[in-house]
Amino acid sequence: MNEISPAPSIRIDIISDVVCPWCYIGKHRLEAAIASYAGLGVHLHWRPFQLDPNIPEDGLDLRAHIAKKRNEGEVDVNQMLASQAGEELGLSFAWDKIERMPNTRDAHRLIRHAMLYGAQTKIVERLFKAYFCEGADIGDRRGLIGLAEECGIDSYATENLFARQDDILAIEEELAITRRLGVPKVPCFVFADEIVVPGPASPEIFAAALFRAEETQFGPGTSPA
Repeated sequence: MNEISPAPSIRIDIISDVVCPWCYIGKHRLEAAIASYAGLGVHLHWRPFQLDPNIPEDGLDLRAHIAKKRNEGEVDVNQMLASQAGEELGLSFAWDKIERMPNTRDAHRLIRHAMLYGAQTKIVERLFKAYFCEGADIGDRRGLIGLAEECGIDSYATENLFARQDDILAIEEELAITRRLGVPKVPCFVFADEIVVPGPASPEIFAAALFRAEETQFGPGTSPA
């Protein structure tokens, strides 16, 4: 999917974390809705959120983290439900391969950096796939540099990003904004700056939000085409 359509388009802000399985599912449900909604361009803009900002920079052993923070039975049920929802979208979660719970700040920095290349959505998809399908540690900077290169993002520029850390304040400000907004859950989708769809809604709900956003931005009965 193109990140920015050449036609007049609707902006969709997506607040998510790349270790949230329902964010991965929500992304694909949204894309299914967009694909079914002919004649409307979209501009996806990814905003950062951290499910647990207190994870150490080098991450944690996932099993130990689950045992300490959550009920293991609850986790098993959530994983089963996510797997079932993913199957409907062609997504295969490989829970047994995931060994680390990373701090996702660097991943969000990379997503922000990807705007310079028009590749935000591409790198988001690659990060989701790397974590949930391949069990990669997406908190590891060398791994992030490799994933970025796969998506057409210059490896030297990514190395420089992590080395200089000029963007730390900006990403922390973005994270603070989402906390202040009191986002009820992630993923959270904001269409045309005012229509909010919380959670991994169905493609039908996303299509309805696209219709409302089209009317909001272009007026009732009009088309951006």
